[in-house]
Amino acid sequence: MEKVKKLTDKDLKIMNLVCKRDDLDNVLKDLIFSEKCQFINSYTEIDNKDFAIEITEENADEILNMVDVEPIKQNKKISEYLEEIKKLSKKLNYSPQESKSYLKGDIRFDSIKESVEEVIEKLQQYNDEIEILEKKVKQLKSLRFMKTLKGYNINLMKVMDMNHFSTKIGYLTKEKREQISRNYKNISAIVFHVGGQEEKEYYLIISAKSRDVEMSRILKSTNFKEIIIPQRYLGIPEEAEKLIKQDIENYKSMMNDMKDTVDEFIKRNRELIDEKYSILIMSKKIDEIKENIGASETYAYISAFVSNNKNENFDYLNEKYDNVLIKYKINEKNSFLQRTNQYLHDKWSSFFSWI
Repeated sequence: MEKVKKLTDKDLKIMNLVCKRDDLDNVLKDLIFSEKCQFINSYTEIDNKDFAIEITEENADEILNMVDVEPIKQNKKISEYLEEIKKLSKKLNYSPQESKSYLKGDIRFDSIKESVEEVIEKLQQYNDEIEILEKKVKQLKSLRFMKTLKGYNINLMKVMDMNHFSTKIGYLTKEKREQISRNYKNISAIVFHVGGQEEKEYYLIISAKSRDVEMSRILKSTNFKEIIIPQRYLGIPEEAEKLIKQDIENYKSMMNDMKDTVDEFIKRNRELIDEKYSILIMSKKIDEIKENIGASETYAYISAFVSNNKNENFDYLNEKYDNVLIKYKINEKNSFLQRTNQYLHDKWSSFFSWI
């Protein structure tokens, strides 16, 4: 983009524009693409009776509607949907690409909302399926300590299912190991230290069920982390370890297949995802600008600083949209313009860097 020169009072004028409320998003898109507008608060302009349009019989509706003008509220759904697409795409190892080429048609949020939701729903579905498999693999990896029980001739199913005793398997950090040893000297319990892995010390603890409340309190005080072993892996430890390894490999294989399915989906739908992503970025920018725009149910009222160059105008909007009114005025409050010149210069220089 060419370097923007610093503007002087003579370079600026204020444009007041009225359009149909239904056309507002697309009109703002065209104004943004022009890179020649700095929007100001039209609601304030109207409230201060500074918003000027031609008073003619044909413009009666637009003028009468100004009495009912209110600020436009932000549409939070736009930002939420944009963040969802970014978040889900990242989790699925895809980075959506924004492009102006996707913004040639109707970009009103209401017109794309349903198709955006369909894209998000599909990405969410794939992400959920992968997360479920990842969670299962993580849970099974937490059971790898079972190999430390191979030397014990026990059946975990029977140990965990005793009528009068409670059995817990879990781990402590090494610094908490001495603490649990001291506590159990004062109660009736059998504590087996069954091994250690990666800064974790694993224990099998058997105590009377009548002491469950007291046991829970003591275990909580030592930050004991109980491991819930699915029934499928309760039995002889050596057999359980083999089954765990086998299931981990199966889940990993399923996860790889799912990732291949996701890659294929993204390959087929890359343009669709990029299009919705690009439109949402533009919609968010438009939504931010709308905070400075007053509107009635029928019409929207836009105010902006524009160049005073006669060759740079927005007459083409009259041909593109119905009922567009444009009026230019010179702001006589030069001191105000002087204070905004540097701001406008900086904003115009970077205004389109987001796309």
